[in-house]
Amino acid sequence: MEKQYSPHYIRIRNDILRKIRDGILSKDSRLPSERELAEEYGVSRVTVCGALRELVNSGTIRKIRGSGSYVNMTCENSDSPDELFGSLFAPAKITIRHGMMRGSPHMFLRMQILAALFRIENPEVNVKIEVVNPKGCASGGDPYLLLVGSGNPPATGEFFFYSDYSALNMLVPLEGLPGFQDIAEQLYPGAVFNTPDASGSGHVHAIATRVNSRFVFVNLDFLEKAGIREIPDEITNEILDEWCPVLASYSSGNPGNYGIAVPMPRQWSNIVDKLPYLWGSGVDGISLEAFLNMLSSDTFLSGLSRLRRWCEYGNPAPSGEAEELFMLGKCGIFLSSTLRPWTISQNICMERNFRLFRIPPDPGRTESVSVLGNFSAGIFRSGIRSDAEMEAAWKWLRFLFQKRSQFQLSCDFDMPTLKGVRSRLDSLPASESNLIRQTIENACPQFDFTHMRPVFTVFGRELSACLKGEINPRTCVSNTIMKTGNLLGNLQSAHGAQSAGGGCCGSVL
Repeated sequence: MEKQYSPHYIRIRNDILRKIRDGILSKDSRLPSERELAEEYGVSRVTVCGALRELVNSGTIRKIRGSGSYVNMTCENSDSPDELFGSLFAPAKITIRHGMMRGSPHMFLRMQILAALFRIENPEVNVKIEVVNPKGCASGGDPYLLLVGSGNPPATGEFFFYSDYSALNMLVPLEGLPGFQDIAEQLYPGAVFNTPDASGSGHVHAIATRVNSRFVFVNLDFLEKAGIREIPDEITNEILDEWCPVLASYSSGNPGNYGIAVPMPRQWSNIVDKLPYLWGSGVDGISLEAFLNMLSSDTFLSGLSRLRRWCEYGNPAPSGEAEELFMLGKCGIFLSSTLRPWTISQNICMERNFRLFRIPPDPGRTESVSVLGNFSAGIFRSGIRSDAEMEAAWKWLRFLFQKRSQFQLSCDFDMPTLKGVRSRLDSLPASESNLIRQTIENACPQFDFTHMRPVFTVFGRELSACLKGEINPRTCVSNTIMKTGNLLGNLQSAHGAQSAGGGCCGSVL
C-alpha cells in the first residue's frame, strides 16, 4: 500500500471498502481470515481486528462465529463520507444512517457530499447515506414500514407522504427539540404541518427539505407553428378550451407531435399535480375527511370535466413519454409540471422557448389553489439507540433544512424550502421566479393522511380511466368514494387484527 498519513486500520478498512465498490468483493462473499489479512497488509492481527470492527459497526460486513466475515452490501449503497473522504477524518464516535428514496446517481452523490460537509462541522458524527427503495417510489410496499417492521430502520430518512408513519408512532415529534422554532420560522409555511400520532394528537413529525408546486408550461415555438401567436399574460380555462383543438389539429397533421401533455397517475403518484384543477371550494384542511369532501363537491366535478375535455380535444402525448416529447419540442402544452423543464433545458444546454403560467383559477376565484408537493425528513424512533444518537440525528436534520437546497451542488428543480436563499430560480427571468416564489408562499400543504397511498392508488385508477374516456366524471367520483370506503374498512380490520395479534407494522399496508 502506498504511504499515507492515516492509521493503519483506517487504511485497511478503506481498501476493503474500495474492493466492495469495485466489485472485487460482492455481497455475501467471504473476506480472507484475520491472519491472511494481517499478512496481506503487513500489520498485526490486532490492527486487522480494528478495521473489521469499524466495518461491522457501519453495517458493511457481518461476522459469523466459527465461519468468518461476510460482505453485507453491494457497491450501490456502500458509500459514506468516511468511505469517500476517509483519509480526512478521524474515526467517528457516532454513526447514524440516513435513508433516501431512490434517486439519480448524482443526487446520491450530492447527499454524500452534504454528509461529508456535515462531518467537517461535526467530526464526531458519521452520516451514512442509504437508498432504501431502489425500485422507485411507486413500486410495491412502503420501504420504511418494512424496515421498521424488520427492526432495522435508519435513524433519519427522507420520504414522500408520512402520516402512516406518525400514526404508528414511528416518528419522533420535532416541535419540542432545541432550535425547532428557529428552523420553522425560516421555512415556507406549507413545509411545516401537523400529522396525528397513534392517539390522534397532532405533532410536527417531519419537515420538508425541498418543495415544489405546479404550473402550466407552454412551448411558444410549437404554438406559433400551430397558428397561435398572441400569448396573454395569464392563461384561463377558456383559453385552454380554445387552444387544445388548435394544437390537436396541428399535431394530427404532423405525426410525432402532440397538442398537450397530461401524465396519467401511476399508483399513488402523479395525483398531486391534478389537485389544483380539482380542489375548488370543496375542501378545508389536509385530512382524509377533507379529501373525501373534495371528491363530493361540485367544483371537483367541474374541474374533472375540464381536464377530461382538454385530454379529449388536445391530442395528448403518450403518458410515459409526455415529458420527453415536451422537452424535444414535440408538444405544445405541459399541464401541471414542476420546474423540471427549465432544469433539463439548462443542464443539457437546450434552447427552448418555454413560458411558465399559473394554473387557471376556478370560476369565481381570483387565485388558483396551489398544492405544495414535498419530500420531508424526520427521525425514526426505533432507529435511535441513545441520547447521543438523538442529538446527532437532530443536528443532521437541522443541517439539511439549512443547507440542502442552498448548497450549489444540491440544487435540483424543486423550490428551496428555506426562504431567501440562492437557487436555480435566480437564473430565470424575474417575472418567472417571482411567480414561483409567490405560488410557493401561498400554497396549501399536500394532503397527508393515514392510508394516503392506497387511497390515492384507488383514486388514480379511476382518474386515469376518466381522463382516457373510459368512464365519465360522475362515475369516477362514485367509484372512488365507494372503493375508498371498502378499502378503508379492510385496512382498519387488518390493522385491528395486527394490533390484537401483536403483528409487525411492516405488513399493515
